[in-house]
Amino acid sequence: MPSSPSDPPYRIGKAPKPFKKLFNKKSNEKQVAILKALALLAVNPRHPSLHAKPLSGTPEWYARATSGDRVFFTMEGNRIELVTNCNHDMLRKR
Repeated sequence: MPSSPSDPPYRIGKAPKPFKKLFNKKSNEKQVAILKALALLAVNPRHPSLHAKPLSGTPEWYARATSGDRVFFTMEGNRIELVTNCNHDMLRKR
């Protein structure tokens, strides 16, 4: 439960090195979109604009940051752990 009305209901853990490495290679525009998606995840992982779905056969979920970029994460209770971010085409390879 949030400690105050302004706190998001979900806590996002520290981004792992692979996430940061891919994030830093992206354009500023895509970085901003990923940060906005993470802010929405912290408030509501089921927000319609995220199109969040479980990744079949794994504990991972993915959410849309842009039409071509996805953020991968796991959820346990109110904790969200980031896994990676990638191009939509890479989703088919996971």
